[in-house]
Amino acid sequence: MKQLTEWARRMDVKTPRLWRRIAALTATTATVAVSTALPVRAFGDGYFELDPDAGDFQACAAAMLDEGISAEIAAFACGTARQPDDLADCVVGIEDVELAATDVLTACRRSRRPIEVAGCFNQIQEDRQDSDVTVAANVLENCRRSLLPERFADCVIGLRSEITFPISSAMDNCIAAGNRPRAAIPNFQP
Repeated sequence: MKQLTEWARRMDVKTPRLWRRIAALTATTATVAVSTALPVRAFGDGYFELDPDAGDFQACAAAMLDEGISAEIAAFACGTARQPDDLADCVVGIEDVELAATDVLTACRRSRRPIEVAGCFNQIQEDRQDSDVTVAANVLENCRRSLLPERFADCVIGLRSEITFPISSAMDNCIAAGNRPRAAIPNFQP
């Protein structure tokens, strides 16, 4: 930004008005691009939280300890989390007693959308009838791998409501990146 402003000042002496306007627009565009790239978390009252506070880390640690996770693992997980409250909500939000809490924590830590991972897992778990722990672990892993966990859950549930096949087949079809239409309409090719 500083370099662009300096460049615009230097150009002011040597160039016509059009070039000065281009330089000013470039500086403005750079400012907007940098300001919109910051991670911002919006709340209903218009307050934006850029960084978690001590209460978020404390709540995260308390939730981890309540789930039976050791103090060392809880401290490391909460201390390194970008949003510790989201991480805690994910671990606490997964409603499954079959999975180990450390496995749930690992999945939640490895996702960009941990709260959606918990929602995805819970939606798919409600849809399935068996209580196999390997299937539950597979559901959790697929929800974690998905870039859009809520959409992934909708896909799995939607496919299984019309087509009767194992849940693993539905998850394989919904997570597959290669199963996309190649000739979409409208086609703007000459």
